[in-house]
Amino acid sequence: MRTCFKNCVLVSVCLLVLVGCGGGRYLANPSAPPSDLGIEVMGNNLRVHLVHIIVSNGAGSWVKDAPWHEYVVWIQTTEKSVNIYKVAIVDPTGVERPAGIHPVQLQKQSEMLLKGYKAEGISMAMEVGGMATSVLTLIPFVGPAASLASMGVQQGDIYADVKDRENIQAEFQKRRLPIPLSLSDKADVRGSIFFPMIPKPRTLIIMYIVEKGGGLEILKMPLNAA
Repeated sequence: MRTCFKNCVLVSVCLLVLVGCGGGRYLANPSAPPSDLGIEVMGNNLRVHLVHIIVSNGAGSWVKDAPWHEYVVWIQTTEKSVNIYKVAIVDPTGVERPAGIHPVQLQKQSEMLLKGYKAEGISMAMEVGGMATSVLTLIPFVGPAASLASMGVQQGDIYADVKDRENIQAEFQKRRLPIPLSLSDKADVRGSIFFPMIPKPRTLIIMYIVEKGGGLEILKMPLNAA
């Protein structure tokens, strides 16, 4: 029997999100993505701009009940080429969570993490930046058993059918920036980095090496609200 979520967390504006249950469905015509977050950091020969974050069933979502957060970034290099070898999110507990590479992997990670966050009393509300009225987004939440299972997405059942699996995997790889990632000097690339569902992320971390004599660089983008 199909059910709907009630009592979603209220964040920044009076907004109620009702999410239908069922396996992941590919949405060929997603809504427009959220507005540009305008968060940017500069490092040695590297500029990273966080364009927006697409959350499950939110603006720009292209999979129904997607068990991940999609960070859309715009990356530019300057005088030298760089090799980005790790991208991670520091979660609300202070632990680094690396980017994911496959939909099912992200589903399993999100299932585990959301149960842990709920047990620690961490709100399921997404909160990024210091812009309390425009950047905050909701993640559905119901009672003490909040998890992807509550959303109708069981382990191994992210895909509604074979066709959806093909479409989702193809679109996922089309959007995803592969990490590690090598960029030449004066490169300009835009794409998505996928993470498990992490509420209240603290920091986006980019670890990279500058070629031609450069060393290890760590670029940190603060995400937690001021």
